[in-house]
Amino acid sequence: MKRRLLLLSTAALLLARVAGLAQARARPWRVGYLASIPRREEFDVLRKSLRELGHVEGKDVVYERRFTDGLNEPLAGLAAELVALHVDVLVTFGTPATQAAQQATKTVPIVMVYTGDPLGSGLVPNLARPGGNTTGVANLNTEINAKRVDLLVLTLPKLARVAALLNPSNATYAANVEALEAAARKAKLKLLLFPARNLADIERAFPAMKREGAEALIVHTDSLFGSYARQVGEAAMRFRLPVIGHREVVRYGGLMSYEPNRPAQMARAAAYVDRILKGARPAEMPVEQPVHFDLTVNLKAARTLGIEIPREVLLLADEVVS
Repeated sequence: MKRRLLLLSTAALLLARVAGLAQARARPWRVGYLASIPRREEFDVLRKSLRELGHVEGKDVVYERRFTDGLNEPLAGLAAELVALHVDVLVTFGTPATQAAQQATKTVPIVMVYTGDPLGSGLVPNLARPGGNTTGVANLNTEINAKRVDLLVLTLPKLARVAALLNPSNATYAANVEALEAAARKAKLKLLLFPARNLADIERAFPAMKREGAEALIVHTDSLFGSYARQVGEAAMRFRLPVIGHREVVRYGGLMSYEPNRPAQMARAAAYVDRILKGARPAEMPVEQPVHFDLTVNLKAARTLGIEIPREVLLLADEVVS
């Protein structure tokens, strides 16, 4: 009799748990997406990747998107708004968005993507076991900017003075300055630093670069410069400065871009979201580092600037804009 009662109690508990799970899934999973700029292409990759993993939009998953026009200040309010909507997981694009999400919640899982230096900026204490509610895919901005120095030297062998445009408001600023200084010393270049927090700072920086004899420019990957990519690219052409930075600047006159492959990073972020929705804990999910990097060369800008791109650089390029 006791054995039968025990079996019945166990079965009842199991049925209650199944019923609870069924009730919990009565509504679709709610995935929040937070970024400083719209990032439509990247968001579409996230949706497509989750669809391929079996999550049908409108049926078992819905999305809540929030973004600003390149400003970091509104991110805190938008993150709080997403948390108030009871999202099941938050996908954050970039370091400022991830910081805002962490300030808004300590319990909702956060999947960060395209973050420059998760350790240096304090987003996670450990890449292998991040702890807390945050994991995802890092960007390695410091290593990327050092590689950008190498590519400039390879493209412009007589280069002696290089400018760098960075946003001091970005949590990775100090680490990137240190990496750029080390790369410049190694290449025997004079590094000229130009901090910019807004469009006015950007516009003032270009004539100052020319006054100080800058011969090329590195644009740090930051939402500010992504939002004002057209102004940066057009100013670079006006002041005849070959630029290496991120993909948006190339569209408006930048000479080259070098950065992690964004679709690949978003596809990995989708895999993290899928695992979390299936019960994985962010604290135990290692932060990944990028594997695929893209080099884009703008031959049209090169012709305008009178630069001949070396064959070895063209062979390295993933995309050539002519």
